[in-house]
Amino acid sequence: MTAGDLLGREDPVREPVTTGPVTTEESPQELVTPTRPLDGVVQAWLQAGEGDTVAQFLDRLDEGDEDELLGLGELDMPEPAKSLLRYRQALIRHHRGLPLGPLPAQPPAIEFQALHDRVHGLRLPSPSRRLCLLLPLDKGDMGTSLQENFTLGLGEDKGDWELDVRSSEQPEAAIEGFAQAGCPLVITGPYLSRTERAAQRAAILGMPLISMGRDDTLPSISPWVFQVGLPNRHQIEALVKGAIDLRGYRRFAVLFPRSRDGWQSAEAFSEQVGRAGAEVVYLQPYMKGERTFTSLVEVMVGRDESSLNRRRDFRKCVSEIPETAKGLRKKRAWEGCRDHTAPVVDFDAIFVPDDLRTVRQLMAFLEQSDMVASLDERALWKTRKATSNKELQPTPILGLRQLNSNHLAKRTRFAVDGTLFVDAFYPQGKEHVLAGQYARAYYKRYKRKPGLLEATAFDLGRLTGELLKNSKLTDRYQLRGHLSSLAEFDAITGPWTMGPDGQVARPLKLLSIHRRHIMTEQERLAELEKAKSKKRRRGR
Repeated sequence: MTAGDLLGREDPVREPVTTGPVTTEESPQELVTPTRPLDGVVQAWLQAGEGDTVAQFLDRLDEGDEDELLGLGELDMPEPAKSLLRYRQALIRHHRGLPLGPLPAQPPAIEFQALHDRVHGLRLPSPSRRLCLLLPLDKGDMGTSLQENFTLGLGEDKGDWELDVRSSEQPEAAIEGFAQAGCPLVITGPYLSRTERAAQRAAILGMPLISMGRDDTLPSISPWVFQVGLPNRHQIEALVKGAIDLRGYRRFAVLFPRSRDGWQSAEAFSEQVGRAGAEVVYLQPYMKGERTFTSLVEVMVGRDESSLNRRRDFRKCVSEIPETAKGLRKKRAWEGCRDHTAPVVDFDAIFVPDDLRTVRQLMAFLEQSDMVASLDERALWKTRKATSNKELQPTPILGLRQLNSNHLAKRTRFAVDGTLFVDAFYPQGKEHVLAGQYARAYYKRYKRKPGLLEATAFDLGRLTGELLKNSKLTDRYQLRGHLSSLAEFDAITGPWTMGPDGQVARPLKLLSIHRRHIMTEQERLAELEKAKSKKRRRGR
């Protein structure tokens, strides 16, 4: 809530809950005012109070740093700027759960009477024992599933605390409702546009907010905003490191959708590859939702018409087509020359930051272009034999956590061994027993395997339970400090350590596929070494 809100310049404000008399005197024990800012800042505000119009000064107050505004104290400036500053300081203190401090006895002008009355009518909400969830309840079963996983993680730790779950369709109104209800903390779902709006309102109200989203720019909105989702940037860092260090790849092709995530992922991948001393040799976007990749793959491997005409072997083949061949016969002869021209593969792997369906579709077009998008030795041998191309090298797919699915490992008709991707949730691992127990319990209830989002909601429930045990949910400032210093929290998608940017950092699993099973890349390499040892013992 801002001064502009109270003047009716934005959405109407809900009436706050009244619980006691107005506090108009500062209490040294209760009211904490930041240190007075530097003289240059004070001078800038004095000049603004003297030279700005009322509308300009209100905008300046709404955009100003809260600690800086509180640090101005009772700054002596002309009316109405002096009273408007007092009103804004009172709003900040109210949002932080502090007494309002000294207020003007009279409005500076008649047009500010409504603002004056509303600020004097503000009351601190009564302490609330509510756990507040802002979830996409309008998005099918997603909201309900996240709520149930949060509750499962919370277990019996909530005591007499009750859950307050609201839909994220109108995030600003929901956050205002949570503030009036005295919620100490808000946990939101994954949708970026809704989460951004909720985070902006929570920052104004001084409410800690934890998002399950994955946009790494979200925490920059305010120190009150934290994020535990897995950003693409973190996945790409781990993916590039694994591809270069464990597999020795040095040259990459990148195919990505024309979307915000697609462009950001392509840029981040190119940047990380460059830092590692490798290079991206081919970079090409495609329309989001594309299902036909014929022309894109042909250009990538030099099988489009302009590239073919520059190749001597293709021109020789075309020159041998009989002049008597006309129409369909000539077209088929030309296509035969194209198909017998080996693809130009000057890269080690292909990075595709897209969903599972698109990656599987792309694999079909790679196979059609006589490429092998896997490390399966038999598939490589068969393709080399069929195309008479003994120099053909495999070019596996690199992707993000969306590829961590048995639909890719077990239900794809192409060879997918060696496909490389990362994830934070790997219940098959033996190092975290609780992750496996959770996955089995989830499958027993829902008849499907949990994903990262459900596991994150479960971890948030466990984190909230830890905060309740340690009585960390009674004070917003104490809670914000505790979240900022979070370190090595034993999450099944972790461990979690809160970074200085408000984004959770955690070690990621580098995963691959071997013989239709998902496993870590280290496990895959160990399996290959076992197979080689058996061959040596048999004398093969």
